[in-house]
Amino acid sequence: MRALVELLASERGTALLAERGVSTDALAFTERLRPPARADLVDLLGLARDCRLVYVGQQVCADFALPTAAKFIAARELAAAAEVTPVILWHDMDSTRSERYGARVVLRGGKRLRGIWLAPRHSTDIEPRFVAVERTVLETAFADLSTWVENAPLDNREAAQAQVRQLAAAALDSGITTLGEATRAIATTLLREELGFAAPSVSASEMLAAGLLVAAVEEYLANLDDVVRVFNEAVERLVAQDVDPQVRPLPPDYLPLRYSCPVDDTRLRLARERHGEDTFATASCRCGKTYSFHLGGNRPTLGELAATGRWSIDVSMPIHHNDLASGWIAGRSTALYGLVFNEVLSRVLGQTPIPILVPRELTADAADDDSEATLLMRHLLSAGSARDRVAR
Repeated sequence: MRALVELLASERGTALLAERGVSTDALAFTERLRPPARADLVDLLGLARDCRLVYVGQQVCADFALPTAAKFIAARELAAAAEVTPVILWHDMDSTRSERYGARVVLRGGKRLRGIWLAPRHSTDIEPRFVAVERTVLETAFADLSTWVENAPLDNREAAQAQVRQLAAAALDSGITTLGEATRAIATTLLREELGFAAPSVSASEMLAAGLLVAAVEEYLANLDDVVRVFNEAVERLVAQDVDPQVRPLPPDYLPLRYSCPVDDTRLRLARERHGEDTFATASCRCGKTYSFHLGGNRPTLGELAATGRWSIDVSMPIHHNDLASGWIAGRSTALYGLVFNEVLSRVLGQTPIPILVPRELTADAADDDSEATLLMRHLLSAGSARDRVAR
């Protein structure tokens, strides 16, 4: 089946994307932008209510593959060329293992790769907001990074060591208590110093705490049978068109909800169970605990689950942002399953999907033997260089 790379390589592929609200043209994208339908997010970020807010969603991480960095470059260029306000929505409520750089950086020594872990490896099934920072682990990680710099083929080792110290200072700030906060600090520094991109930002957990996503999730829950039907129909149509939708059909017991076990912090998929007119969200953890949360009757609500402070949302997150933003810049996977969610938005929820921009640079594959295959590696290897990194 065709992935995003293949679609963007043909006029028919880009036309298919455009028909479903996904643009590869920045001008066409910006012309469709309007102020958000709801001002909750612009108010939370302290922005003007009439701004055209375009978000980049990204799981908190300590490094970026270069194609991923293209999302932030596109946001930077939009801000410079048009009256657009880019913001970063940091996803800190997904399993750390779902992002390659969520708990480590990967260094190259010759043709070999080496991972430097920022948290214990057993924490990979846990949301980064629940992984406590172990200062000694972080200090050891940055000491290892410094040693790598000493042995790497660099023109300006002193400048590279200064950059390592800058990243370490960001991650080891006294106010940081979780892995999610530490990796967000590293990523923010890396984007600013290497790409010249700085933007207002907020984490998904902060948005939940402020109540920004509850109404959208509850509307989704109230229409869940139709959501499952339309979602699966959209997946089938894309597959029939030889397009990989990046998501699987939803099961009958689907809920868009996850729960982190308070015993061992494992992130659990919640399943839907019905008992008469009542709906429950249930899960069993490997620690032996089972959980059941009452969501209510004919029109489910988050109710007692929301009160735990340990719930999160699955990949349907773009749907719940639809009224909070003017548009968004997608990655390789989100661009494709955004096609599916756009059908759910329009056919089930009666909403007009906000525009999606796909930077063509997302399709650029870094060579396996390229020592600058990540933003961090490029940052360190070009330390002190006269190259204009901001223009990359």
